[in-house]
Amino acid sequence: MNSRKKSAKVAVALSGGRDSAAAALLLKERGLEIIGLTFLLPGSLRENEKIAKQASAVAKSLGIKHKVIDTSHDFERLVVAPLLSYHLKGKTPNPCVTCNRKVKFGLLLGEATKIGASFLATGHYAKIETDSRGGYRLFRAKDRSKDQTYFLWTLDQETLSRVLLPLSDVKKNDLTKLLGQAGIPVEARQSQDICFLKDEKYSQFLKRSAGNQIKPGPIIDMSGKQIGEHKGIAFYTIGQRKGLGLGRESAFYVVDIVPEKNAIVVGDMSDLHCGGLELESVNFISGGSLAKEIECVVQNHYRGPLHPAVLYPSGSKGKVIFKNKAPKTAPGQSCVFYIGEELIGGGEVERNIG
Repeated sequence: MNSRKKSAKVAVALSGGRDSAAAALLLKERGLEIIGLTFLLPGSLRENEKIAKQASAVAKSLGIKHKVIDTSHDFERLVVAPLLSYHLKGKTPNPCVTCNRKVKFGLLLGEATKIGASFLATGHYAKIETDSRGGYRLFRAKDRSKDQTYFLWTLDQETLSRVLLPLSDVKKNDLTKLLGQAGIPVEARQSQDICFLKDEKYSQFLKRSAGNQIKPGPIIDMSGKQIGEHKGIAFYTIGQRKGLGLGRESAFYVVDIVPEKNAIVVGDMSDLHCGGLELESVNFISGGSLAKEIECVVQNHYRGPLHPAVLYPSGSKGKVIFKNKAPKTAPGQSCVFYIGEELIGGGEVERNIG
C-alpha cells in the first residue's frame, strides 16, 4: 500500500449496493479510516429513504460513520437538464459519463474534502496505477465483464490523484464470497441503465420532462423520399429498429437524425456502418495532448467490441478512422481509446463519417 494512504481518511461513495459495500469493506480491512457518503438522486421520497436505509445498514455493519447528501437538485441541473437538451437536438447522451465527471468525482469529491478526507473511493471496476514520473494511468479491471473504464474517460490527473478504486482486481464470484463471509447486509438489485428512472420507462420520462418541446416530423429513406412520420427525434437513436411504425419496420433502421429538418433517415442494416467518427470534447487521461496520430483500439458502444483504428488528435477535437468499417454511433455517445489494457482517453461523437 502506498505509504501516503496508510493513515489517510477515505470517503467511500456508499450506495447500499454490493459494489460500494465491497469497496468499503476492502478499505477497512487495509486499516484505513473510512466514512460512507451516500448521495440521493431525483425521485420519490420513499425511494430515497430506502436507499439511505440500505446504505446506513451497510455502514453500521462495517462500524463506520455515514453521511447522506441530497444532491437531487444538483443532479437535475448537472445531468438531467443536459440530457434533455441533447435529446431535443437529436443526440443520444451518455448520462453515466456526465454523472461520473460532475457528480461522483465532482460534487461528491468536494464533499469528501469538506469532511477532511484525502481520498474518495468508489465501487467502479477499473485500475489506477502510477508511472515512473508520478503520473496516473487508468487500466481495465481484472474482471473484463465488469470493466467500467468506458465511463471514466473524462477523468484528469488531479482527480485520479485523489481517487481509490478497491475493486480493480476483484472478480464477480469473489465479490459474492467476500460480502457473504463478512455478513454485510446487501440486497440484490436489478441492474438499471439509467439509475434515476426508477420504474419509469425512458420514453415516459422524456414525454413528462420535455413533451411540449418534442414535435413530430418526417421519416425519409436513403433517397430522400418521405415514407412516414415520427413522434419526435428525441425518441429515436441511430440503430433503432422498433417503434418506427412503417409497416415493414423489420427491414428499416434509423441510420441518421437530421435535427435541422426535424427528420429521421432510415435504411437497411448495411447503411449502419461507417469508416470513422469525428469527435469533440476529447480528453486524454495524461492531461496532455498528442502531437501526431496514433494506432489504438476504440470502443464506441458500451459492452461493444473493440475496433482497431487510427486516432488523429486536434486539440479538443479529433477523428477516428477504423481499420475496417464499424457500426455507426449516435452523436452524443462516447468513443474511448485503448492501447493494450490502458484507457488513454476518449471523446464525444459529433458525427459519423465515411
